[in-house]
Amino acid sequence: MAASAPGPTHRVVDRLPPDLAEKVADEIRRSAGDHAEVRLGDAADRRAALVEEQQRDYDETIQGPPVSTATMAGPQARGAITGALGFGAVGLVVGLLIGLIPMFDLPLGARMGLWALVCTMGASASGFVFGGGREPELEGRLRDSSTDITLAVESDDERVLEHARALIAEAEGEVSARARKLARQDRARDHL
Repeated sequence: MAASAPGPTHRVVDRLPPDLAEKVADEIRRSAGDHAEVRLGDAADRRAALVEEQQRDYDETIQGPPVSTATMAGPQARGAITGALGFGAVGLVVGLLIGLIPMFDLPLGARMGLWALVCTMGASASGFVFGGGREPELEGRLRDSSTDITLAVESDDERVLEHARALIAEAEGEVSARARKLARQDRARDHL
């Protein structure tokens, strides 16, 4: 009985750094044998990998009040909210302390309220921007993917595809761990 050619629904495709892509490809070839076609760096698979990556990013976006009117990815939104709250709390304390200084012939309550408002708003805005930019770095979501190569696995056997998905997910975890390590070191590097 001849097996039909694998179609797009029988494919797993992703982009990984070359060392991890080769490691995953070797493991799939070893475990699947003739039950899977494994391709590395195929130009035809690159588009499919990019489309799937964009879809994953889109699935994680958050839009609308109370966070923002612009779309933000999950780590960006978490960082923005955390940064705005944390910096805002510090700004509130600083504003209240500045309000204790006599100035402008205003009563104590008015000075403290005015400075608390100004400092809280300024610090919250700063925290929103800083946290929204830093959290994706710390979670390993920002990295240079220009050297990534495409890995595609086609098979009619769903077990082979599930094994490929698991290996790719493990490799993506390694990529994120490398990116987190670089973000914590705060030094620019050319590669992961």
